[in-house]
Amino acid sequence: MSGGFPGKIGPRCGGKSIVDEVDKASSGKYTIELFSNGSLGDQPKAVQMLKSGEIDVAEFSSAPLSDVVPGLAFSTAPTNP
Repeated sequence: MSGGFPGKIGPRCGGKSIVDEVDKASSGKYTIELFSNGSLGDQPKAVQMLKSGEIDVAEFSSAPLSDVVPGLAFSTAPTNP
């Protein structure tokens, strides 16, 4: 799983909670290896890794997904004040 904020706040903290909960709920049968701060590459790379099956889960903004799911592009379009 990928996240972008080190320390005790942000997605990294949430990711660690998921890792702990899955380990606890499965009595260690399932484990999650957490990668943060883009250590596996940037967001477009993460999208490609998801598509190819290299990784199973990733967390990022919707912008990189708009190449795969064009309907998401509206949410990242610039707006006029």
